[in-house]
Amino acid sequence: MAINRRDSLRLIWVEAFMAAAAYGDYTEAGKWLSLSPTTVRRRMEQLEIWLHRVLITDDVPFEVTEDGDDFILVAARVIELIND
Repeated sequence: MAINRRDSLRLIWVEAFMAAAAYGDYTEAGKWLSLSPTTVRRRMEQLEIWLHRVLITDDVPFEVTEDGDDFILVAARVIELIND
């Protein structure tokens, strides 16, 4: 099964989410991904729109929501499967 462009976009959204969740900050996630913080945030917004869920609040303090906590498990499994 080939991954099409739309699917690959969704994968980079998941990657941005996982980095933001891990680092607790768009700037640090961007450094790890070699992206600007704005790009990380934009990818996060696209993922949230696609899932119809708020995954991270970037108020002070920056935090992963309950839906985000649930999605971390799914996202980690997806990344694991892709890397295998």
